[in-house]
Amino acid sequence: MAGIVGIIVQPWSLFGIIIPALLVIGGILSAIVGILFTDYYILRKRRVNVQELYEEHGQFRYLNGFNMAGMIAWILGGAAAYMMPSYSFIVGFAVGAIAYYVLAKYWWFEKYKQAEIEDPSDEKYLGITVGRDWSIEEGVETVVVPEATNPINT
Repeated sequence: MAGIVGIIVQPWSLFGIIIPALLVIGGILSAIVGILFTDYYILRKRRVNVQELYEEHGQFRYLNGFNMAGMIAWILGGAAAYMMPSYSFIVGFAVGAIAYYVLAKYWWFEKYKQAEIEDPSDEKYLGITVGRDWSIEEGVETVVVPEATNPINT
C-alpha cells in the first residue's frame, strides 16, 4: 500500500521545488552563523562576560533586547543569499559576517559598550580555557525555596 501511495504522490517531481527552497533557507540561516562567528571569534576574541548575561539591565540588553547590528546584518546576508541560490551558504555567511563586523564595531558597540571588547582581559572573562586549571571551591550552598501556595487546598 505504501508503494502505491508513493507512486501516486511522485515525490521525485518535488525535487525541482524543494532543492531551491532548501538552498535559500540554508543561505538565510548561514547569515546567522556568520554573525555568531564574527561576534564570538573576531570581535570578542572568545571572551564572554558571563555575569552580564544574567543581568536584566546588563551590557547585552541593547535596544529593548535587540541587537540591531545583528538584525541588519542578518537581513543583508539573507537577501544576498537569496539572490545567489547556487552559492547561498557561502554568500550568506560572508555577507552576514562582514556586515555584522562593520555595523557592530563602528556603530552598535560604540553606542552599547561591551566590557570584554573594551578591556580584553583573559583573567576577567570566561571563554579562553586552554592551558588553565579551573578550580571550583567546594562548599555548602544554601538554596532558599519559597513556599508555593496551592489555591486548591486552601
